[in-house]
Amino acid sequence: MKRKYFWLLGMCGAVLGSTAFSAMPARADGGCQGVALQDYTPPPKSALAPLKAGQLILDLSEGTGDPDGTPLAYEVPEGESYPASDFRLLNCHVVRHFKSSESDPGYTLVPNDALVGSMAEPRLPQTPSAQPSTSVLSGLWKDSDGFGNIQLPELIYTSGTNIIEIDGVFSSRRSINASVEANLDSGLFACNRDYPVTLKFGNGAVFTSRNATCVQTRMMVVGFEPSDRLGAAVEASLPVELVQDHTVLKLQAQGIAADIARFRWQIDPARNTAFFNKMLLPGKF
Repeated sequence: MKRKYFWLLGMCGAVLGSTAFSAMPARADGGCQGVALQDYTPPPKSALAPLKAGQLILDLSEGTGDPDGTPLAYEVPEGESYPASDFRLLNCHVVRHFKSSESDPGYTLVPNDALVGSMAEPRLPQTPSAQPSTSVLSGLWKDSDGFGNIQLPELIYTSGTNIIEIDGVFSSRRSINASVEANLDSGLFACNRDYPVTLKFGNGAVFTSRNATCVQTRMMVVGFEPSDRLGAAVEASLPVELVQDHTVLKLQAQGIAADIARFRWQIDPARNTAFFNKMLLPGKF
């Protein structure tokens, strides 16, 4: 299974071989945060709430897994489970292990700070500055070939450890849908979750999210919506600016033209008809 680009991949190799699970730090919020990759309607009589693409869930834990330890479901405090394929983990990652019993899912959700051995508490949000502050990131947009077994397309902007990711979102409405998430150095912003984050596109489209989370030295933002307006914006242009309170982050980006064109084709049901027809088959979602 292919893993998506993640800011800690370059740091993890030397640490995982010697880190015991029992010594790993506890998750700061008692659980793992995940963002919904698509709309989800729970089965009848389920206590689960419906989900919208881009929605943040704050307390996911280990649920069930297949024989090789690939997550099939993540559990929530209500005791029920969401399909693991419907989520992208934000502050945790999956580590597989040999199953010890039938009830063992075969994997553990481990906080990301365990990769670098950090035992520090999460940084508290700072008070936003009254003085305007502007930073500029220079990076590259390029296509990626999906994740897990769903293979939904994604376009990723990278600048050092900073990542902005646009994901295609499957929808039976047959419109173009997308979601956007950002994983940034928290030093670029005041990192105060009381202030919304605004995402601006080159064509003037603007989206706002209140789902900003500060974990260690990272600021993660999800929940820009609606997904159909995002899809239309992505077809016309790309993000050029993030704003929180008086802090502005401008994105200077080069792009691989073929990758951008391919991504736009992939997320368009009118052009990528074979893929979307396949996704509509019973049992796919």
